[in-house]
Amino acid sequence: MKNINRSKFLSIIALLLLLSFIAACGSKQPEATETGPSTTTAASGSTAAFKGTWIRQATYANNELVGQDPATLELTANSYKSSTNACSTSGDLEVKKDSMVMIVKQTDCPGPIGPGTRVTYTYSLAGDQMTIINTEYGAEVKEEYKKK
Repeated sequence: MKNINRSKFLSIIALLLLLSFIAACGSKQPEATETGPSTTTAASGSTAAFKGTWIRQATYANNELVGQDPATLELTANSYKSSTNACSTSGDLEVKKDSMVMIVKQTDCPGPIGPGTRVTYTYSLAGDQMTIINTEYGAEVKEEYKKK
């Protein structure tokens, strides 16, 4: 068996845990406005741009496609609910200029992410498309959504 660098091993484990959470529970995203091809953040519009239902189209880790399992993300001005066929997660949503923080309040998804967990994403909106990116666990995990 080959020796694996401990920090690299821990980074891989953290990435796998994050991807497991995303795959099992989906991601929480805001809703986009029908503004055409321009990119929008919360600073340039109201929270109305985020409200609504989003359907996940794809998930990437370090720009490599790792999943296309659909997930539904319902967003309000201050809460989210993310669900798949397997499980769901819900909680508080804090939207700032170019980031959003999802704070888990309730989940029936397996894994280490439970109530109280805070996950921070950067985001961009373009028409009915939204992209969120998380880099907290040693890799860039990007999810693409389309407004329902």
